[in-house]
Amino acid sequence: MNITLDRRSKTPLSQQLEIDLRLKMIRGELQPGAVMPSESSLSADLGISHADVLKAYEALMNGIILP
Repeated sequence: MNITLDRRSKTPLSQQLEIDLRLKMIRGELQPGAVMPSESSLSADLGISHADVLKAYEALMNGIILP
């Protein structure tokens, strides 16, 4: 999965991840029922904290947009 995060941005990494994943869903790049990477796997791949990935995943599951 190709995800780009801007570490210099004022937007938190968790929010950037949530937005990127949400856009991939809207564009059809992520199909309903697709298996998402585990939090620890995505965390390691992106070089971000497990907590940031978990926060983004929780926002997606709850249908909220992070502030």
